[in-house]
Amino acid sequence: MKKYLLLTLCAAVCSIVVPAQTSFHGYFISPNGDTTRVSYPDYKQWNFNPQQITVQTGDGKTEVLTPENTREFVIDGYDTYVSRRFSRITNPITSINDFRVLSPDDSVEQVHGFLLYMTQAKGVRLYKYNDKRRENFFIEKEGEPLSELKFKIHVTDDLQAVDDNRYKQQLQVAFRESISANPSLQHRLNRLEYKEEKLEAFMRQVEGNKAAKKKMYPAELLVLGGVAYSSFEVKGSEMSTASSETTYDPSVSPVLGIAYFDYSQRNFAKNFFLLQLKWYRYQNNGVYTYPYSSQKTKITYESHLANLSVGLGRNFVQTPAASFYVVVAPTALLLLNTKEIYNEKDVASRATFFTYNILLQTGVRFKNKLGIWAHYNVLPIDVQKYVFFQHNHRSIQVGVDWTLKRK
Repeated sequence: MKKYLLLTLCAAVCSIVVPAQTSFHGYFISPNGDTTRVSYPDYKQWNFNPQQITVQTGDGKTEVLTPENTREFVIDGYDTYVSRRFSRITNPITSINDFRVLSPDDSVEQVHGFLLYMTQAKGVRLYKYNDKRRENFFIEKEGEPLSELKFKIHVTDDLQAVDDNRYKQQLQVAFRESISANPSLQHRLNRLEYKEEKLEAFMRQVEGNKAAKKKMYPAELLVLGGVAYSSFEVKGSEMSTASSETTYDPSVSPVLGIAYFDYSQRNFAKNFFLLQLKWYRYQNNGVYTYPYSSQKTKITYESHLANLSVGLGRNFVQTPAASFYVVVAPTALLLLNTKEIYNEKDVASRATFFTYNILLQTGVRFKNKLGIWAHYNVLPIDVQKYVFFQHNHRSIQVGVDWTLKRK
């Protein structure tokens, strides 16, 4: 079965025709105000702000844009970056174990870099600078200097980690008139988190746009169907060697499920969050021959399983026609109506009701809403709680999915 599964996946991936590299176009503005149309061969919708970027001009020349030789550059339909000299706080913005680095004093560095333009409201523009150290957000009003929205975590004298939320006071000042006229803005500001999507949503409300920002890469709700190939074995101590020699026939059952894919809005949605629920069942039969006799006993193990998986995935191949992904996800399993049957009669068992596993899932998602997938639980599932025996169930699943809704 594993061999056929691998062949199926390979055939699916190889069937995707990889087109020529997508070309991204836009322009850049030089320090003296000249505008040049260019293409961006290395554009990747970066998670971290770039320090330099290679572009190609219309006559085929290659240029390298840096904060020193570029005022602004734009990728049509995607991002706008502006060159600025600024200072930024480098103190941590997430809780960490080493309290020694959570100083109450600002740790500041000077930067000449590209800021990502996010949005604007009432003439105030919002920017982001992100690197491996932390995220920093900035606001800028026409005719006024760039100002960092300041936030950090620090430790008090009694060793309590607290948030330094100066950015809320800064936004209070920047949008004083709008907040005074709209009490709901004050309520939102009081609860505002130092996160990109939260700050953008606040700016939209200041501007008077209550509608949620349309996602460039919408989340998807899918239904799934397929088949589960289940194997079964009993392992035991030296006292149970004979029992472990029983061979159990594999079984096949349908798989039904539902899944939710929520894509990151950067890096062309290569990374995503998966929430998935699946149901299937197994029924494995074996015949046990008692030692030193011809007496035989038919043994059957069966159950219904509900799998709830929550994990992270990545698209490793992306084309206009399809994408190939891999997911690793912790999984909670409920075993319902589990039975251990001897000679077609129910017997008392110590059935496992709840357990956990690690899901590996891979698949191909086509742009016409159809997809194919394969699912494997890394760990064997011990379906009975006997001390001297392990009753291990394993399952490989393959199937198709269909996108119901994108939002």
